[in-house]
Amino acid sequence: MIEVALIAAAVSAGSMLFQKKMVNQDRVDEIKAKMKDYNKRYRKALKEKNEKKIKELEKEGKEVTMMSAELMKHSLKPTMYTLLPILIVISVIKTRYGGQTAAVLPAIGAVDAFWWYVIVAMMTSMVLEVVYQAYRRKKKNGGTRKKNE
Repeated sequence: MIEVALIAAAVSAGSMLFQKKMVNQDRVDEIKAKMKDYNKRYRKALKEKNEKKIKELEKEGKEVTMMSAELMKHSLKPTMYTLLPILIVISVIKTRYGGQTAAVLPAIGAVDAFWWYVIVAMMTSMVLEVVYQAYRRKKKNGGTRKKNE
């Protein structure tokens, strides 16, 4: 089932590449940072039971909600374009390989071609995401690591 694994890895890599090119990653990072900061300040105000600060933050919360919606738009946009091709590939794999056992995995046992595709695609996506994030950190820091990392 090397063929299925290669297809899964290629589709996963292509999908991720498409997503990273289509989405403004700097804007996504900016939104995530602002939301993280807001949530940290809000939790702190709640913990301290600072009603004045909570009220101020609740007003700011509307902006954070809008940023959250923008973030969702950024993530759903590429999904709309990649979903159909991925479904076609899965359909072809199910048709071509049916319920054939593709691999026998420890603690799981026999895995058919569909689930083998899913497992390999997920693993490929996770590895590529880690590599991509490391690349972005390195690029952002000018090729050097921060002392606190």
